[in-house]
Formats: sequence, structure tokens, C-alpha cells
Amino acid sequence: MDCTEYRRLINELLDNEITERDEIDLFDHIKMCENCKIYMVNMNKLKLTIKSSFENNKKEVDLSHSIMSQISKSQPKKVLHIKKSYNILYKIASIVVILSLPLLFSSFSKKETKVSKDDTRDMVLEHLENSQNKNVTNIAYVIEK
Repeated sequence: MDCTEYRRLINELLDNEITERDEIDLFDHIKMCENCKIYMVNMNKLKLTIKSSFENNKKEVDLSHSIMSQISKSQPKKVLHIKKSYNILYKIASIVVILSLPLLFSSFSKKETKVSKDDTRDMVLEHLENSQNKNVTNIAYVIEK
């Protein structure tokens, strides 16, 4: 095997993907080859540096607080606006009802006009004559006579 193949095995070793047989061959080679030994040390340092950078910058991001604060900032304005418009509508409706009450009571207090029997009979006969049912019209003439 040449050094290129051993460097591939070094990467497998650092990734914990190497077989036992390849691991034994690799360590035998590293004892004799200074370049591969330096490569292994440098790759190990690189792996540890990358790993530590992720661990040091690892923050638990709690977006729920941020989202909820944004929601609470935006919602009350809309809710208050809607409540204000409903308050105005309730006030207008109550004023209309209050102003219409006297009109309602005044219509009940008016005296009803009396209609005579002759006027009633004339209205019924006129209605029956205008209707399309001839039997009803014939009955109306019988009642008249």
C-alpha cells in the first residue's frame, strides 16, 4: 500500500469507520512513515477544532419567546381597533332605537278609523270581481242580491 491509501485509512480511523485489520496495518505504517504520522496528527487536530467550534457556538435557540412576543405586539392593536368599531356601532344602534321608540308608541295611540258595513261589502265585492276565480265571483253576486 502507498501513503495515499494509508491517508484514506487515517480518515476512516478518525471517523470510527475503520476495520480492525486495517487499523493494525495503519499503525504499523505510522510507526515507520513520518509523513503519515504528521498527517494523522494534523487531521485529528482539525477534527477536534471543528468539533469544539460547534460545541462552543451551540446555543439553544428558543424561538417560541420571540414569536410570541411578536404576536402579542401585533395583536392588541387589531383587537382594540375592532373593539372600538363595535363600540361605535353599538352606540349608533342604541341611539336609533331610542329615537324610534316615540314613533312606535305614537302609532299605537292613534284612533282607528271606523269602516261601515257598506264600505266593507263594497271592498270585498270589488276584490272578488278582480279575482280570477269565477265561482267566487258568482258567490259574491249571490251575497249582494
